[in-house]
Amino acid sequence: MRTILVGRRLSAVSGFRLHFVTRTNAGSASIVGYSGMLVTPEKTDSAAFAAEIRSRPPVLLVHGDEDQLIPVQALFHAAQGLAAFDVPVEWHVSAGIGHGIDQEGLRQGGEFLARRFARSK
Repeated sequence: MRTILVGRRLSAVSGFRLHFVTRTNAGSASIVGYSGMLVTPEKTDSAAFAAEIRSRPPVLLVHGDEDQLIPVQALFHAAQGLAAFDVPVEWHVSAGIGHGIDQEGLRQGGEFLARRFARSK
């Protein structure tokens, strides 16, 4: 089974989705997150969290550089956090875009998923 998760805003890379995908055998899952952020409990024990990870699906994060609701710095925070747990992460910043998705962001997401599905055949 191949599973993909695509989300926007807080649900994009929320703790719930990350928890589900990394702690289950969800197959060749991929995650595409638009204008989101990584949410983890404040007092997360990094070693315990890492020990619970069963899969590391590739993640693409896309964010507008003019987002006033969730600043673009959230993309870099999420990318660093995921990489710290050896989750493969790619990212794209859409120039001139606020809290939304532009054609380039959609193209990036589509190409990312196409590459993932081509590798899993």
